[in-house]
Amino acid sequence: MTETITKVQADFNQFILGFNTLTLATVSADGIPEASYAPFIRVAGVWYVFVSELAQHTQNLMVMPQASVLLIEAEQNTVNLFARKRASFQMRVHEVSRETSEWHDIIDAFEVRFGDIVSMIRGLSDFHLMALTPISGSFVRGFAQAFVLGGEDMLLVANRREREARASSAGGNRA
Repeated sequence: MTETITKVQADFNQFILGFNTLTLATVSADGIPEASYAPFIRVAGVWYVFVSELAQHTQNLMVMPQASVLLIEAEQNTVNLFARKRASFQMRVHEVSRETSEWHDIIDAFEVRFGDIVSMIRGLSDFHLMALTPISGSFVRGFAQAFVLGGEDMLLVANRREREARASSAGGNRA
């Protein structure tokens, strides 16, 4: 990695640490999109949400196990609303069974991070722990500062513009 990519990676890591909730895009079995949000925790590269089946996004995740996640800079913190810093990810989703140690460990971590509300809802049968595993992503720092994310840890792969230029010059397709 070049020094520039290393600095961008550090910026990306710091950026995602600043969030307790994520914006979640799902789609129903009928193809109807839904935008929502949920508190989350991230453990070993997997993002977890603990959500109620009364919410449309939970129903969508259960029938269409894919989602897109967006973390975006607060409007009041940005210099330019057209160039807000943001990270987005395409996710593969599966439900974590209540009978597993993973479920208990993650719910305990939710309780540490979010407090007593988790103690109240952890026993409610309509709440489901969903694991969202990133399969691709991007990090945008502003105009002409878009980076492709990939790999198991969603580390920066390349500056998007440079990657597309290399692909075009090699006769390849856009990735």
